[in-house]
Amino acid sequence: MPLSALNWRLVQPRTVNVGYTINDLVNTIYVMGQDTTYADGTTRTPGSGSAWTWTRDQALSPGVTTAAIGVPPINALNLAYIVAGDVSARTPTMNTDAWAINALIIGMNKNSGAYNSWVNAAPMTSGQFSGFVRNTGPTALGSTTVPLTVIMIESQEGFVVILGRTDNGSSGILGGGALVDPLSGGAANGETDGRLYSVFTSGQTAFVASTWLANGAGPFNSLTSAGDAHWYTFNVGALATTRNTVKMGNFTGLTSSLTAPSGEIPNIPLSAYFSVTGQYAGQYRQIGVTRNAAAGVVQEQQGTKKGISLGYSVQIVGQSVLLGY
Repeated sequence: MPLSALNWRLVQPRTVNVGYTINDLVNTIYVMGQDTTYADGTTRTPGSGSAWTWTRDQALSPGVTTAAIGVPPINALNLAYIVAGDVSARTPTMNTDAWAINALIIGMNKNSGAYNSWVNAAPMTSGQFSGFVRNTGPTALGSTTVPLTVIMIESQEGFVVILGRTDNGSSGILGGGALVDPLSGGAANGETDGRLYSVFTSGQTAFVASTWLANGAGPFNSLTSAGDAHWYTFNVGALATTRNTVKMGNFTGLTSSLTAPSGEIPNIPLSAYFSVTGQYAGQYRQIGVTRNAAAGVVQEQQGTKKGISLGYSVQIVGQSVLLGY
């Protein structure tokens, strides 16, 4: 049986001013998680609907946010997602990538107890931790010369953060959640709640490519080298190990004016597989290939909001998926 539909919503975007630090980026994610109104003016209540609950860690440096901890409103297995980073040397548990100062990292914990610390070998008091993977940071994003746009899109069981330069639109993307539906109740296909839990990043070494849907680059792919884009999915059960998860198929861009004969916006279902074993993972939940768009734009169809575009740039119209309303 398919899982319940997700309803994606756009949190009010933020602009981070020139001179920001990695800690400013982490704190901005936390602050956005406190909003009580979405970008479209509707009510946002953390812990209900599509709204995640976010807390922050300032224990390592009083008054300085080094981690933001997000919990989804639907959360049978007590997942916690940690986005962290610091200007000081730390030794968190990493997955494929190596720790570095001034870089965002993201990891997930299932069957979570209370929060310990993101620098603890076990960030939560119980459960299984994926290890962190790296995204980009202030140096690549141009913190000394260019303001940054921060966009958050969330649903009942998933979230996406987009970090985009305001001069040329170059962007990094990270996120996580129960984003792939196995479409089957087989015990080996999903966790006890029927879900697959993932964390993903566009990588530390480059921005999302303009051809990210047409090739093996970008956040919906998972490469094996440190610094690459990663999409890691927990192995089923009480295991901390993860599997590389990759979209099935390559897609060229669809013209930004493309609609169906009756005016509908295209939303082409997108599936994933586990790249090491070659096994089918499932279908992305309310995430489909759509017409070209910039990232973080609410797409309307004849006056009705249909979803939010996730493209490679916060400014430039290009290859995009639609996160459905």
